[in-house]
Amino acid sequence: MRSVTGVVFLISWALWVGGTVAILLFVQRLFSDDRNLAVMVAPKMFHIFEAYQIILAAASIVSLVLLGRQRHRSLIWCLILAAVSIAVISISVITPKLEHFRLASEQHTSAFRAIHGLSMMIYLIQVLALLAIGALIQRLPVVEETTAGKSDLSFQPQSILRVHGDGSSSRE
Repeated sequence: MRSVTGVVFLISWALWVGGTVAILLFVQRLFSDDRNLAVMVAPKMFHIFEAYQIILAAASIVSLVLLGRQRHRSLIWCLILAAVSIAVISISVITPKLEHFRLASEQHTSAFRAIHGLSMMIYLIQVLALLAIGALIQRLPVVEETTAGKSDLSFQPQSILRVHGDGSSSRE
């Protein structure tokens, strides 16, 4: 069960960080190629992405809860909660304001530019938080001793290590 939960976390995290980077790159490229088309399409792309990222954020949180508390995951928890908070703020505060400006044809106002700049900044912070999780995952111990004395291989993006009785390890 724990290994499946670990895989669910890794997949949801990877899709979330990849989707966030992709939406930012796609929209930027769309605006550079055809601004008129981008003005019509980009808001729809972000609305779709917002629903997608909330589903992935929920899967990430649920899988972390199911994996249980371990001291080396506390920073991952902080970063996940930061990324989720940013997603919720974006969806509930930033996007409605941007949508209001778009529907009122006020995309050229300083108020729109300010909120759009804020949106870009928080997406960047979210990407950095999600990428930091990836860096932390690579540093996690591959094999953890459980309370029953058996190895827990639930959270292992690297190759499996064999832990010897003397505490040393070797790659299999």
